[in-house]
Amino acid sequence: MTDSIGWRFPPQNGGVEQGFNDSAIDHFKGERISALVRETIQNALDARSSDAEPAVVQFTLDTLSDIADAGFLDLRQYFSAGLEIERLHRHDYNVGFYERAIAQVDDGVVKVLGVHDYNTTGLVGPTENPPGHPAVGAWLALVKGAGITHKASAGALGSFGHGSRAPFAMSELRTVFYFSRIDADDRHEVRFQGKSILQSVPLVDITNEEQWSQSTGYYGAYDAGKCHALLDGAIPAWATSFRREHEGVDPRGTSVYIPEPYDVHDEGEFWAQVRLAVVANFYYAILAKHVVVLLGEDVRIDATTVEDAFDSVMEQLSDLNPNDKVSERLKSALTVRHAESAGERDIDGVGVVKYYLRLNDAQERRVGIARGNGMLITRRPEMLRRFDGPLKQFDLFVCVSSKEGSELLRSLENPAHDAFDFDRIDDKAQRTAARAQYARFAKAVKDLVAELATIEMADEQVLTELDEFFHANNGAEADPEGRERGRGLRISPPRHRRPRSKGAESGADGSGDVGGGTGGGDSRRKGRGGNIPDRGTDSVSLKNAVPVRNLRVVRDSAAAPTATVSFTTPDTRHQRLVLLRSGERNTEPVLLRVDDGEWQSAVAIENSSVNERRHVRIEFKDPEDLVFALEGRLAE
Repeated sequence: MTDSIGWRFPPQNGGVEQGFNDSAIDHFKGERISALVRETIQNALDARSSDAEPAVVQFTLDTLSDIADAGFLDLRQYFSAGLEIERLHRHDYNVGFYERAIAQVDDGVVKVLGVHDYNTTGLVGPTENPPGHPAVGAWLALVKGAGITHKASAGALGSFGHGSRAPFAMSELRTVFYFSRIDADDRHEVRFQGKSILQSVPLVDITNEEQWSQSTGYYGAYDAGKCHALLDGAIPAWATSFRREHEGVDPRGTSVYIPEPYDVHDEGEFWAQVRLAVVANFYYAILAKHVVVLLGEDVRIDATTVEDAFDSVMEQLSDLNPNDKVSERLKSALTVRHAESAGERDIDGVGVVKYYLRLNDAQERRVGIARGNGMLITRRPEMLRRFDGPLKQFDLFVCVSSKEGSELLRSLENPAHDAFDFDRIDDKAQRTAARAQYARFAKAVKDLVAELATIEMADEQVLTELDEFFHANNGAEADPEGRERGRGLRISPPRHRRPRSKGAESGADGSGDVGGGTGGGDSRRKGRGGNIPDRGTDSVSLKNAVPVRNLRVVRDSAAAPTATVSFTTPDTRHQRLVLLRSGERNTEPVLLRVDDGEWQSAVAIENSSVNERRHVRIEFKDPEDLVFALEGRLAE
């Protein structure tokens, strides 16, 4: 290297020799495009210059033919040194990476994916961090830092930490360039620098130093062993020209350039995948006018077009073949798109949240949580994974946008921003306080669900005047987990029993097996019963079965074959629920199933604790079973 501008991997000076594997980069390999979209748009939302205007994020593809202007001939030397090390270790995957990288540079043309944001503050702060005067700022955290989270505000999602590796996972060269236009000292400043994450290599044949390098190198102006950002007129022309200008849009902001991006050989497929990721993760943020997304030169996704973008994604969904994570996120977008109920709630300790509820076509009971500017965080939030009581299937989207609530959720988020974890808070007292605050939030969400998604029970009267006489036996006892409980005695209209079959006396005293049978049996014995049509082929012993306490069966509707069965568990040893149809002289087993499984005489009730109130939604093969009084027992 003879020029003062180029690539330099600093010497490790006796430090740790770093290998090729980088867990933060590897984390994003399974969903490169989706991770890139999530992290870059999140960063733009956090850096909005004004809440009055949406951030604008544009994705572009360009071709760089003057590779020397980006220092790729310098970088090739480090690729070659890395290749020799990996051949020595016989790491075939890493050898393949370096061989492809060298071939792409030797081709003389590099494709560049650009992600540009506007109406943002850009990467502000100092570009150098002298040890005698430590500094902070977005530029240092993203460009010169590793694992440093810089928050633009108290409620920000936490920019430039773990997620800063997403663009590197997208590059076949593990290399990224940063371009940022900012306001500094009452003037506009433009800054630029490249960053490559490879591995430690010998510097003898590259810089004539008897040293190993660090694994991270930089492109810029270097002197005295340091590599500095390029400013204003020193910035390569391609970096300025690849950033589009838009009339009426604040030009401040950042461009992230990703050379040789993965999965762009078919550009039509690539743009479809980007649109899928945008809609799945930021549907609400776009609808709320927090962000506008531009794909290439022609596609604009804003509050007026996001519904069309969503519909286009759904039409192509089978061809796009999204992974499970993206498919789950799409369900929250679907809820916002086709919500049957929407509104706001002010939750104590959390602030105002906005919600969207969908009942039609909901296949499960699920809550999606977003915070800050609206990026979906998780659809498996703590304390909101299980809902008891007579509820319809529903899908709920909740955005916590207040400062207080966003700060709470931010403290619980994992580095990938896709789950909440209380153990992330080290201080026990703070963790306990956060758990209590979050529990109030979760309870408010459950109350909202109960209000909007409870199954209406027809032909039912609540006699509160008799409550004091019957309260102890109607399933309304206190529940340590605070789940829903009915306090009134519920009296339904009288129902008539149908005639019973002869020989259907199995299990009357709990000594026999419950199951299917074709023979009538000996009337003097009690054992396997007979003449119970269509009662299945499974068999469960009731010899040591114990009765459940406070059984309550709430039918979904007057004619529905489904009901929510609630009961209290007496112990942990018996974990198979059997429902028996009560008669004057004996009992009959009920054939049932859950989640469209096989018809059986028993349902597994896993992980029960003593005196736990359980609620199970069950489908009955014969709806007339719900006309009769039912008994519940737990078998081993």
